[in-house]
Amino acid sequence: MSDRPAPESLLDQAPEWVRHRKLREWVAEMARLTKRPTIVVDMKNCLGEVALFLGVRPRFTVLDAVENLHRLDKGFLKEVVAKHKSGLDILAGSEQFDRPNAQDASAVEELLRVITKTYDFVIIDAGNVINACVAA
Repeated sequence: MSDRPAPESLLDQAPEWVRHRKLREWVAEMARLTKRPTIVVDMKNCLGEVALFLGVRPRFTVLDAVENLHRLDKGFLKEVVAKHKSGLDILAGSEQFDRPNAQDASAVEELLRVITKTYDFVIIDAGNVINACVAA
């Protein structure tokens, strides 16, 4: 038996940003291993971090999808997501501190409907705050 702590307990002792980064890496690895359509939707307020921690530079954000709801279908969704090398799709967090917000809740709900029809696995990074928009 080794005296070294198990990886889980090491992760528990790590700073919060390390734990979040490791979780995102595990999600990317899950997408790579399962080879099934997987997306992370970054709904975290005040600039999401999913794309940053996974080293992806998105051209569009969740706000672009919400503001173009009239165009939203599987094809448009494929245009607004960023692709990680593992095969994981990322819908990046908004670059605006105050959006999406409660007024966007119905649009976010419709966005999530389209996403769940397109992907086998949907992971939502809501940060540590649940608001009306995230609850949608």
